[in-house]
Amino acid sequence: MEQQSSVMPKTKKHLAELLLESSLHGAVDRFRSRTGFSPDIEAAQAILFSSKYDRQAKIRSYRSWLESNQPCVFGRVAAKNKNVFICLLEQNEIVQMKNGERDVMDTIQDHRQVWKRLALDGIASSFVILLVSSQLVHREPDSALKEICRKVLELYMQVEIADDTFHTQREYVFLRHLENTFLKFSTLPNIFCAQGDRRWWHDHRTPAS
Repeated sequence: MEQQSSVMPKTKKHLAELLLESSLHGAVDRFRSRTGFSPDIEAAQAILFSSKYDRQAKIRSYRSWLESNQPCVFGRVAAKNKNVFICLLEQNEIVQMKNGERDVMDTIQDHRQVWKRLALDGIASSFVILLVSSQLVHREPDSALKEICRKVLELYMQVEIADDTFHTQREYVFLRHLENTFLKFSTLPNIFCAQGDRRWWHDHRTPAS
C-alpha cells in the first residue's frame, strides 16, 4: 500500500486574500461588540490605526505599550531597553504590494535577518511581527482568523504548518561571546492578537493585530 504523506498542502490563498475576505465577509466578534477593549489597548490602537502617524511613531507607540502592558516581565524589560525589534505590517500595504506574497515574505525575512544581526551584538533579543488591521481586531476568533495567523507564521518560519498541529520548529538566535565564541538560544514562535483582550487568554493579547 502506498504510504500517504502526513504533510498538509500549503495554504492556497495568499495573505492579502485572507485579509480582504476577513474585512469584507468575516464574522463580527460578538463578544467585542458587547465588551469593548481595555483602555490600554484602545489608546495604543488610536495611534496604530491613525494615518496621522508615520511608521516610526507607531512603532514607538507599540513599544511603549509593551513596556507597561506585556504580561511577561522579561518582555517588558526588553521593551524598556529597546531590545525588541519590530516588523510592522499594515493591512493596506500588504494588499497593495506589487509582487504579492513574495513581497510580504521578503519584508518579513529582511526584518528577521536584521534582528539576528542585532542580536549577535546583544542589541535586540526579541522579534515581533505586528500586523496592523483596524478590521481584523473586530473579527470573531474563528477558523478564518486562525488561517491568517497560520499564514503569517508560515511566511515567517518558511515551513508548511498543518492545521491544528503544534508547531515544533524552533527559532534560533546567536549572541557573540568572549574570544569570538557564540552562545546559541532557541525559542518557539508565539501568536498574540487583540481578540485575547478580556477573554480567558488575556495574557495573549496585543493591540492592533
